[in-house]
Amino acid sequence: MSGVFTKSMARNIFYGGTVFFFLVFLAQYGKSASLNHRPSLCI
Repeated sequence: MSGVFTKSMARNIFYGGTVFFFLVFLAQYGKSASLNHRPSLCI
């Protein structure tokens, strides 16, 4: 790997990480909602 780190690389990593963690969050939320472990908030 060269020592060059461009703005486009940083942007790709940032968006990739954001999408990944968003999907993980949705998966965890869907699992907890379907299992109904925790008391749900009254919204």
